[in-house]
Amino acid sequence: WQLNTASTMTLLAAYGADTIFVTVPLDSAKENVTDAASLQRFIAAAAARGVKVWAVIGDPLAVLPTERDQFAKMARAYTTYNRDSPVKARLSGLQLDIEPYLNSGYQLDTEEWLAAYLDTLARVRTQAMMPLDVAVPSWWGRQRYRNSLFLDHLGSQIDVVSVMNYRTDRQQLIDLAEPFLEWGVRAKKTIRIGLEAGPIPDESLHVFRAGSNGDLWLLPLGDNNLLVSLDAAQAHSAARVFTYSHSITRQGTNTTFHRNIGAMQKLLPQLETVWRAWPSFGGIALHGLDAD
Repeated sequence: WQLNTASTMTLLAAYGADTIFVTVPLDSAKENVTDAASLQRFIAAAAARGVKVWAVIGDPLAVLPTERDQFAKMARAYTTYNRDSPVKARLSGLQLDIEPYLNSGYQLDTEEWLAAYLDTLARVRTQAMMPLDVAVPSWWGRQRYRNSLFLDHLGSQIDVVSVMNYRTDRQQLIDLAEPFLEWGVRAKKTIRIGLEAGPIPDESLHVFRAGSNGDLWLLPLGDNNLLVSLDAAQAHSAARVFTYSHSITRQGTNTTFHRNIGAMQKLLPQLETVWRAWPSFGGIALHGLDAD
């Protein structure tokens, strides 16, 4: 947005966008926007076109106690920027794109990681004197936490939920969005549904089948299981053994509209027609439109 303001505005106009999410650089101490004047000009230019500007910050490590204060400081820096800027040049909100499930060990103690995520949100909330949005994965629509719906625990901290609903199949998109939109009505929260347009490579998935000897062992480890792959070893007596069967390719095109933007543009009005029936629906967020 700093180097290509004109082309960014052209892109926004082409899609009739009313909001843009941008990275706003801060100084090394995370206390001030590095070029406040540049940001003020950009926001004012966007506002003249009816476009709101939100800042985005995020890192899976933001949930760690050692990192939490840094993200609170970043939120405070954006709050300071807004306080010192003219109304027409202020940020409209702050989006947190943290994704704690990308940390090693998340699956071993999901509730503790979710608790840490909530702690970070609460810390940021105290410093962000503006609307707060969280980008969340599509499977969090039914995520449980302490015997209740995780979204209910998020509700007190945030104003908007942006769902990374990264699929290209129409019915999958609708099915995955529904739990969020339903919750949004009940919780009186705004729900944005995100589609992916950036590059995502194909993935190779390896299939293993149970056998008497093989390449993978599933071993009990306390209350959990440990999956072990070794080149050559004698199987442990307590292990369940699996043998490699074959590999399959999961197409990136199942996730992203990259290089198929025409299909996305055709689908957008259909999805909007379906989702607009929900009072909680706050629009479709397109990720990666600026990717080559």
